[in-house]
Amino acid sequence: MLKNLLAIAATLILMSACAEQKPTMPQQEITFCEIVNKYRDIYVSESNKDFYIDKEAKLASIFSDRTTQLIQVLGDGNIVGWQGYIKQILSSKEGAFLEVTLPCKVELKPQDNLIIKINTPLYESLRNFHEKSEIHFSGNFLVSPTNVPSEFPYKAYYGETSFTETGSMREPELLFMFRELK
Repeated sequence: MLKNLLAIAATLILMSACAEQKPTMPQQEITFCEIVNKYRDIYVSESNKDFYIDKEAKLASIFSDRTTQLIQVLGDGNIVGWQGYIKQILSSKEGAFLEVTLPCKVELKPQDNLIIKINTPLYESLRNFHEKSEIHFSGNFLVSPTNVPSEFPYKAYYGETSFTETGSMREPELLFMFRELK
């Protein structure tokens, strides 16, 4: 009798835990964050070393390697079902700008001309959220249409807004156009 009760209790606990699990991150987002974190750690470690003759070249190589890996993961820049937290919602009389932080501390920011216009489905769904809300979203990283790294604001393929290589590696800020919020 006691064994049966313990088995039932264990089964109920397991079922409850499974029912409360949050959806997992898409593999593309997991891989993206792994790359960002890996190269951030390598870059910071190398930056903290005492000066040596080719330190700047080594740091540039780390940046280039990360860029190559992110290009492979992001492909055309289109993503679906990623997770993050709303960092900031800036509103204006035309609409709103949305900034989101990913679990790997990457900031997704709008380009100036990518306002979420009032009276659009995206704006209406944004009304359901506030700063620090966890969201699931879809959209596009702003990537070079020719698949060639741009020169501004920095030499990154995927719309990096940091003005320095160090900023890009330590606190990446990427241009993003939101298409859907949940």
